[in-house]
Amino acid sequence: TVKRLGKAWAIDTYEHGVRRRLSGFATKKEAQYMERFLLNEADDLPTRANVTVNQLHAEWLETYIAGGVTKSSLYKTNGFWRRDIKPIFGSKDITQVTSPDIQKWLNKGSNKYVSFVKNAMQLRSIFKYGVHQGYIDASPFDKVTVPHRRPAKEKLTWSDEDYQQWLNYLNDELWHKSKKQSVYLLLLTKTGLRRQEISALTVNDIDFNKRTIKINKALKYGDDGVYLGSTKSKDSNRVIGIDQQTVERLRLYLPNLGSNPHILFPAGGGSNQNNEYMSFNRGYKWFKKAMQEAGVPDIGGLHALRHQFTTVAIKKGISPKLVQKQLGHSDVSITMDIYDHVNDKEVIGIADRLAD
Repeated sequence: TVKRLGKAWAIDTYEHGVRRRLSGFATKKEAQYMERFLLNEADDLPTRANVTVNQLHAEWLETYIAGGVTKSSLYKTNGFWRRDIKPIFGSKDITQVTSPDIQKWLNKGSNKYVSFVKNAMQLRSIFKYGVHQGYIDASPFDKVTVPHRRPAKEKLTWSDEDYQQWLNYLNDELWHKSKKQSVYLLLLTKTGLRRQEISALTVNDIDFNKRTIKINKALKYGDDGVYLGSTKSKDSNRVIGIDQQTVERLRLYLPNLGSNPHILFPAGGGSNQNNEYMSFNRGYKWFKKAMQEAGVPDIGGLHALRHQFTTVAIKKGISPKLVQKQLGHSDVSITMDIYDHVNDKEVIGIADRLAD
């Protein structure tokens, strides 16, 4: 018998006159499902044996997708499954996966990269689904101690001297080698754009007279390849300003795009004939090579240029609220978290000023 107990549902079964109660079901449907399972009234009910993690994942994924998920999020979820979960657990029977198995996997994986532990919660959700559907009595994840996430790497930025050296390289040596690479890296440096945002830019997004760029879309990856999607948040839809020198470089760069330019940084040699977007990986390679040729310290990936922009802007006295708007952050605390380091010269400067 299925009955409601407060906010939850329960099942009462009787054997030899003795009542046995199972409670804690979130919905009536779950309770009825388990009741049918216990009474073995349906031939198509799942059995507790011979169900692999692969099979359970396939069922869970349908529910996950039905709940509403963006293509880019699904792409990341599927990528973690294929890369980090399936090779270890996929072929195993769900009843054979133990808590020590998962604990060992988590401990090892947490040292691989910062987001591993967060992504690993997918496996917890899969086993939780298995419990709700009656495939297993309890999740092996319940007895696992989730490791603390690795602290994010220190945000590296250049000194004032290195920053100026970087700009000189972009505007001189790299400009003569490749106008496309020069303008791409210059825009990231001078505006703090995200790589997804700059990759989605079209020529029509730029207002040369007003010296502004409209940010209202982002390039994303899905299982079917790249596609245009929305920006990271509503605050990321914005209009940003660009300095006169960068405007002039953009004007000089546009003729390289052919007679009917559309995508600002297309894939291929330069023209818009293929009308395809450039991959993030290409921009990353440009950045790594450019830092080496410019003779400046390697500060990481393309996202480091957002940190550099924030540091330069706040050092020059620009209001954190204005920097927040330029970067498209939802909260000014995110902006200030980037500017959380003070170099040795600044520390000494503070001490000297306080001593006066």
